[in-house]
Amino acid sequence: MIGRKGAYKRTLLLLIGDVFIIPLSYMAGYYIRFGRFAGFEEIIPITLLAPILLSYILVFYFFDLYEPRKSYMNISSIANIFMGTLIAAVIISFLKYGLFLFPIGRGILVLANSSVIILIFAWRNICHQMFKRLITPKRLLIVGTGKTGIEIAEIVSASPDYFHVVGFLDEDKEKSSPTSPTLRWKVLGISDDVTMIAEEHNIDQIVIATPEKQTPQLTKKLLDTRLKGIEVIDSTEIYLLLKGKIPINFIQE
Repeated sequence: MIGRKGAYKRTLLLLIGDVFIIPLSYMAGYYIRFGRFAGFEEIIPITLLAPILLSYILVFYFFDLYEPRKSYMNISSIANIFMGTLIAAVIISFLKYGLFLFPIGRGILVLANSSVIILIFAWRNICHQMFKRLITPKRLLIVGTGKTGIEIAEIVSASPDYFHVVGFLDEDKEKSSPTSPTLRWKVLGISDDVTMIAEEHNIDQIVIATPEKQTPQLTKKLLDTRLKGIEVIDSTEIYLLLKGKIPINFIQE
């Protein structure tokens, strides 16, 4: 599974790829247009490289193109890459004219950004496939079958390459029935049995999704579970990891 540090490293890898792809795409566009590299520095001076890279990176970040957990092999991601590249190209064109009073030729701009779209798309899908092979999905046990717990399960299930929801635990013995009709996932037992159930089902991570304050007994059980090497996190932390934002509706007063 991607931890927070692992996610940062994979995002950095996507970013490093872009730092090479973008200048190379402009060089390729110039070469295709004129059949030579001589004179390229007059069109794209070295002093413009940093603003060019920063413009693309900021626009790509705005279009959510630095998310290492998602697949980019879909219409939505392709549209984001296309729109992000188009907006960045317009910004670069204005920067070039504003700073050097000489625009980049339309032919070079079209060729360069066509290369950017193709290479950015290819790079992200290569990285996604590579990340999948490096990661074993974490087996999750969610404590709490309320609204928060179900929402976390739905979010987690959208990342099957990184997580697998094994089931739920609940405080209520009546609710903790394997035949509960309100859930797509099994309720494996009550929260007091968390240590036993976690060991029985080879759980890697326990998510606490109970809005009420934990009982002293549950707190002790979770501490015992931590000591056995099973990670325990709350719903806010895993939401932040997956969505990149703080879930206000999860936070208690």
